[in-house]
Amino acid sequence: MWLLYSTDAQLTGKWGLHADAQIRRARSAATLRQNQVRVGVNYTANPQVVLTAGYSYVDLYSADEAPAAIQAPEHRLYEQLILQDDQGLVRMQHRYRLEQRRLTRPGEEEPVYLNRFRYQMRLTLPLRGKAIEPGTPYIAAANELLFNFGRNLIGGIFDQNRAAIAVGYQFTKATALEAGYLNLLSPTANQARQRHIAQLSLTFNPDLRPPTLNPTQY
Repeated sequence: MWLLYSTDAQLTGKWGLHADAQIRRARSAATLRQNQVRVGVNYTANPQVVLTAGYSYVDLYSADEAPAAIQAPEHRLYEQLILQDDQGLVRMQHRYRLEQRRLTRPGEEEPVYLNRFRYQMRLTLPLRGKAIEPGTPYIAAANELLFNFGRNLIGGIFDQNRAAIAVGYQFTKATALEAGYLNLLSPTANQARQRHIAQLSLTFNPDLRPPTLNPTQY
């Protein structure tokens, strides 16, 4: 199970802050897999283009057979571009992310530096009406490809494929809740390995910009 919380707070017409947190469990709620916190600064070039840069801290835990042993923390810098189209009935979003990772791999003592590229396409469709507004249920589908590149590669370029489907509800303009399923495919030494993951995600995107003054009031 993956539990996720995400927020994008708009501070001005162009600038905002991003933060998200993830708690990942394996087999049962007591079996730790990963904890992650990510922060960033958003720049909204226009309603269809958002740029983000930031930092992520990850606590990686050992495999399912020994859930109590912590492998090592991971530190990431990331740069991100989001292209989105909200005009039609189906919302489409493309997310491109570069990650610079510093981590200690199992069986090694010294941390290594890795580069990773991620691309995600996400589609959302309202189940009532023509737009996702407060009080609207919706369905979402996404697929993300992850590729390693640069020095210190082990096991090839392909890292993971994450395919997900979820149902969601838009409570307010800022708040939405989603529950769904994610299939994670990753290569191993001899064959691909799949994980079947239940996801629960809460999103809160407040608009913290000061209200626009109306000259007719004076």
